[in-house]
Amino acid sequence: MIRTLEQAKILMKYHIKEVYVDNLGLLNKIKDYFDKIIPVLPRIIKDEYFDDIVSLVQDYPVIMVSDLGMLELFKNKDKEANYSLNISNEYGLKLLDDYQVNNVLFSLENMNYNKRLANQTTTSLGYGYQPLMIMEYCPINKDKNHHCLECTLCQEHQYYLKDEDHQSLPLVYHGYDILELFSKQPVINNNIQTNYVLISLTIEKQHECEKIIKKYL
Repeated sequence: MIRTLEQAKILMKYHIKEVYVDNLGLLNKIKDYFDKIIPVLPRIIKDEYFDDIVSLVQDYPVIMVSDLGMLELFKNKDKEANYSLNISNEYGLKLLDDYQVNNVLFSLENMNYNKRLANQTTTSLGYGYQPLMIMEYCPINKDKNHHCLECTLCQEHQYYLKDEDHQSLPLVYHGYDILELFSKQPVINNNIQTNYVLISLTIEKQHECEKIIKKYL
């Protein structure tokens, strides 16, 4: 799962042909370079961007949905389930099966749950920072009353919030006037019991991306 063009270039370098894109603004820039691109829909979509986002992903054969409402909205489309749906048991799997979800990325709270339905594949997070908070309020853009508006500061530099222990938590712009706050350390899961493993790249530099990808190739 990628968010930046630099991360996409690393995947191309290692001839990776399928990719999840967690930044919809990146789709048009990389559409000719991968055999299969799966857009990851935002967990929160503001009303003013709803139609644009739905239109943007319509031409992609498979999408990854991030909340329950999207299951109904895209009920006639091939889809996969993001970990934000918090699926961690057979009841959740059955619900997704009713909506014909093909692949389930398990909840971060139960990443190594090892059951599956016969016609589903399952995925666990192998590496990635954990999302902690989604916010419209921007702690960076003080000049615009803490709203994104036309500001691009967080896309030009990496910013962090510090907790009470002075540990840095990365802030990442998710597009459409939404910021996400991530954990100070990435999740590293070495006990994979699912069909597939997902590598989620967020703020990693080029050399870090290469090191992580090589581990799982």
